[in-house]
Amino acid sequence: MGSDPSLSGVNRIGNSGGSGGNRFSTQSGSGGSGGFGDFGESDFLGFNGGTGGRGGNGGNGGTGQRGGDGGAGASGAGGAGGTVKLFGSVVEASSAAADASGGAGGSSGSDGRVIVGSNVAGGGPAATGASTSNFAGTRGDNPFSKGADDTPFIADLQGGAELFGLLNGVDANNAAFSSVNSGAPSNAFAAILRLDVGPASYADDYSGFDMLLFINLHPFDLMDPMLGFDPAGLDLAFQQDLMTGGFTTQALFGGSGGAQMLGPIGGFDVFATLIGEGKGIVNADARNLNGISDVVLNNGEVAYLTAVVGVPEATPLALLGGLGLLGVWASSRRR
Repeated sequence: MGSDPSLSGVNRIGNSGGSGGNRFSTQSGSGGSGGFGDFGESDFLGFNGGTGGRGGNGGNGGTGQRGGDGGAGASGAGGAGGTVKLFGSVVEASSAAADASGGAGGSSGSDGRVIVGSNVAGGGPAATGASTSNFAGTRGDNPFSKGADDTPFIADLQGGAELFGLLNGVDANNAAFSSVNSGAPSNAFAAILRLDVGPASYADDYSGFDMLLFINLHPFDLMDPMLGFDPAGLDLAFQQDLMTGGFTTQALFGGSGGAQMLGPIGGFDVFATLIGEGKGIVNADARNLNGISDVVLNNGEVAYLTAVVGVPEATPLALLGGLGLLGVWASSRRR
């Protein structure tokens, strides 16, 4: 006789398994086994037992241990070398050293560079780990040289570096002008001198340029001094009032006002500017003096401005003693 389905055993769900090991333990735990299912119930007549209940769920596994530390990273590459820049009219850094080497690392950085801008050769530093580039130094449009003729700033003038101005600490009585003084005519009040390299402490050799000087030979002021140089040799009237400047007058250095008229040139004062090394004519004048015009001066040659006494006669070149300077005692129209 078949069993009554309605009397079959009832399925029961077993108990859940135990939890795994504690995550803070030094060892990982395993999930516990599921509990046994409840016994199935028998049918009415007790012939067949019911199907056993489903076993309980296994417990959660324990938390795994922390992974080991990672290995060290590779060394970074070295940085590239920087740039050292020295720029002025006269750079004097030959006793210095500039190191622009690239940095060390997994691979060395590229070398840097040293940039020198100077109007005088040989003043740059000794460079290490760097390429060196040389350029012209500070220059500007010189009002005493006709045309688009930029000339270097002269270092250490009164008021600071400028295209023109009065020498500082060097006057007409300096030994560098002994031949100019000894060879001057008795009625000479000023001298115009051209030099390859400046006098005394101004002996910087500006590449491609000569120094032109207006020298007051007497202890009193000379009024309305003027000077001009025309490299083309054409303008016999080109000349400018003497001026002074320096960094205190230049906006670039926080100054103001620009170059100023000198007015009279003081007793024994020496005014300087630079001109190109080529040929050209010099014009100069001062109040109550015989000026010079259309005068060619080579290096070491001098021309004198003399007192007005009647109509001055032209005088040929005369060899001066001392430094062997050639003198030109010239009238206002002597070339």
